[in-house]
Amino acid sequence: MLIALTVIGSLSTLLTFSTLWQIKEWRCDRIFDHLRSEGALRQLSGVLRIPLLAVWYTAGAAQIIAAQTAVLGSLATLAALSIMQLILHRQPMPVWTAKAKLIVLLSLLLTLLGSTGIAGYNPLLLAPFVILQPAVVVCVWTLLLPVDIFLKRRILRRAAVLRSLHPEITVIGITGSVGKTTTKELIACALGEAAIATPAYVNSEIGVARWIIKKFSAVNIDLSAAKILIIEMGAYRIGEIAKLCAVARPNLGVITFVGSQHIALFGSQERLVNAKSELLKALPANGHAFLNVDSALTAGMKSICPCPVTTVSTGGSSDMEAFDIEETSRGIKLRIGTTAFTLPL
Repeated sequence: MLIALTVIGSLSTLLTFSTLWQIKEWRCDRIFDHLRSEGALRQLSGVLRIPLLAVWYTAGAAQIIAAQTAVLGSLATLAALSIMQLILHRQPMPVWTAKAKLIVLLSLLLTLLGSTGIAGYNPLLLAPFVILQPAVVVCVWTLLLPVDIFLKRRILRRAAVLRSLHPEITVIGITGSVGKTTTKELIACALGEAAIATPAYVNSEIGVARWIIKKFSAVNIDLSAAKILIIEMGAYRIGEIAKLCAVARPNLGVITFVGSQHIALFGSQERLVNAKSELLKALPANGHAFLNVDSALTAGMKSICPCPVTTVSTGGSSDMEAFDIEETSRGIKLRIGTTAFTLPL
């Protein structure tokens, strides 16, 4: 019974951490940064589990109840919390990709084996083992890492080959600290059926590579009318946008804004700027770059562009400047030169 309660009690913590780590793309740097900023204990175990365990174990240590009762009661409490989370549909669940399924399944198996060994050694350690489920998930992820690296490299190679077979396609790459998704959607709206944009939350090298494979597959018909791909490019370390550009081969590049977002992951402002500028360095000589020079850091990238550049702003020296910007109930009004625009935003 103790082993069964341990596995059931572990389920909620295991699923919660797996979901959170999947959102962070199974990356150690991103999950550590998130836990550091949001609070590790609350994110990993919630607000109830540790206080409830403290009550049971304190009662056992004070000999108010028997030690065996404290163990059984604590595990039953954790199992009840897991079951309630599932019944009330409040349990965070990962997107059930093949990777997520494998990690969760192997983590449950490792939990079963671990709880069996712990029960024979010292049952008092079973409840803390439930709280330590994130460590179990990390162990499984580490074991699968070599296979994961191999599969990712194969996906990147296949996407690069498929992209190279379609030189007639124009690719617009968009990056920046903020505004990437908004800019992507606005460009897609302006271009209409001539363009296809990456879906929401697809901006990493693997996510984009999988999307390119799907779009360039032999049976795909989406490219029959569209001749432009709009690709959002995110990065959390040096070299990631360069790797993405090696696959997507952008012809046009857009830098929205460079600030201090995710600076803890890059280590410095200079490294963040260098990471974003990888898009510009990847553009061909006959390409074109568009820079928002309202951002001083973006403006400084103009000198590294190997192709023509158009600068835009809302209050400074640039090639295209928006004046008289006004928000109304019908949208945004602005003027560029002598031409007035109204955007229903």
